[in-house]
Amino acid sequence: MTKPNNLSPKIRPKDMHYKPFPRRRVSFYDEQGRRLFVNLAERTRFADIARRRPAEIKCFCGVLYFTGCRLSEAIELKASSIELESGVITFRTLKKKKATHMRSVPVPGSLLRNLSKTFDLPRKGNAADELLWTHRGKQINRTKGYRWIKAVMDEAQIEGQMATPKGFRHGYAHLALNAGVQLSLVQKLMGHSSIEVTAGYTDSMMWEERILVARMWQFAADPIVHVPFEESDWD
Repeated sequence: MTKPNNLSPKIRPKDMHYKPFPRRRVSFYDEQGRRLFVNLAERTRFADIARRRPAEIKCFCGVLYFTGCRLSEAIELKASSIELESGVITFRTLKKKKATHMRSVPVPGSLLRNLSKTFDLPRKGNAADELLWTHRGKQINRTKGYRWIKAVMDEAQIEGQMATPKGFRHGYAHLALNAGVQLSLVQKLMGHSSIEVTAGYTDSMMWEERILVARMWQFAADPIVHVPFEESDWD
């Protein structure tokens, strides 16, 4: 009987050839047409409730409100992440192939003042390696951070698919694009791995068309087009 030739190369079927998965594109609406982003009116109600929360929760809400960061990115912030003189918060971007990828997001002075006061940042100094949000000396978990945000959303009567921390992330992109921020900068601020991911937003919002139509309506104060970030928002 002939022994099988174990040295012969194995031939892979054509249907087993590697095919990379397409990049996941984000959108402001799900497949059923339900809105996924927190809109301006909901943001305003959220801010009103968050201001009355204890200082550390108020600051945590403010970070998501003004940066569009991922929940896990906010949880792992340290004292050194808050750059008071530069006016930015620096995040370690998650969901990147590289081990370490940092991004800096500008924030209003009102949020920086609250962070500085709540966590005594001038005393700690920018070189401090202490976590901002801790419980019994350890970093808070995602569940605790989620509950903080969800409790404020519930009181602000934000309900539906957008009533999650990710709803704020989508809302941040919605505000930025409606304000005319370039797509490449939105990608950088949100920490998307590719501009193709960020471009998914534009497919579902048609923001340029809305701006042109708004001129026809002649409403200079249209909140969909003009969305200012006021310094007093978090004082």
